[in-house]
Amino acid sequence: MNCIHILTHYPTVISQSGPPKYFWSFRFEGKHKEFKIYCRTITSRKNICVTLAIKWQLKFAYALLNFKEEDCILNDVDKIQTDLLNVYNAKLGSLANSEISVYSKIFFKGTSYKINNFVSITQDCSALQLFQINEIIINDKDIFFNVNEIFVECYDAHYAAFRIGKYVNNIQKNLVFHISKFDGPPNDLSKIKNGTHMYKITNF
Repeated sequence: MNCIHILTHYPTVISQSGPPKYFWSFRFEGKHKEFKIYCRTITSRKNICVTLAIKWQLKFAYALLNFKEEDCILNDVDKIQTDLLNVYNAKLGSLANSEISVYSKIFFKGTSYKINNFVSITQDCSALQLFQINEIIINDKDIFFNVNEIFVECYDAHYAAFRIGKYVNNIQKNLVFHISKFDGPPNDLSKIKNGTHMYKITNF
């Protein structure tokens, strides 16, 4: 009976938070399998949470320190034409050490980046710069994003997210940043009941 009652709240949640595919947690839950395997193989039972945390930190550090070219996966079908090659050569300057290619989508270290994704640069929990990807620039092994900066109104403590408002009004266009400049994987905007768009970051 309780499960059926929960279904009655789905329309309200969807109208306030947007499509469930943007906030579902199935893939995060799937990561539990790896920790369960660790629990069955390690012999320590004194503080198993600390053991698992250390093991995961070491694995994550290894992945960061062992960057390989194949960490960036490019597909020819995602390669696109652009009118901004001269702009990119001028902006990159000495960094442009080979022919520049432009893509609509790439996979970098297991994360998908594509046109219209939102990426951010944060200083603290109350300061954020938000950008929308226009094009993905590949210069040899380096990855750059052509982005538009999006106006961020304020941080809303109630929703634990940044209030975007009319995000279609761009501040600056065709900015070029290296992928390392951004906080992490792209996130989607959520639309609450009054029509305001919110952007929630997960690295705090």
